[in-house]
Amino acid sequence: MSQPKQIKYDYIIAGMGASGLSLAMRLAKSAVEFSRILIIDKAQKNKNDRTWCFWTKETNDWYAPLIKNSWQNISFNSTTYHNKFNIAPYTYVLIIIACHFYKKILVSNLLQTISSALQHLIIGLN
Repeated sequence: MSQPKQIKYDYIIAGMGASGLSLAMRLAKSAVEFSRILIIDKAQKNKNDRTWCFWTKETNDWYAPLIKNSWQNISFNSTTYHNKFNIAPYTYVLIIIACHFYKKILVSNLLQTISSALQHLIIGLN
């Protein structure tokens, strides 16, 4: 009986949620040299299962078209205290609903960007 062919990957990313896809996108656009990446997830990413918010210093990153809202000020309020603060150089960003994120990244940007940067892209769905 012959041995199955072993495939080696430079990076294996567990999960195709915001973190996994963001990491893959960052790797693809970075100066890091690699030839193979494997992204695995137990489910198809096509449902509106969440939204994402995060702090960033970036002003025009790959996710810019996906931003639904952003804030450069935060407020603290109570019955005895009220104050508003500018959070520069950070911005608090709300990414649009998940199904749009998945579609935008998986269908267009991510696959094209990674495919041009890699010899192989494999997305494993179980």
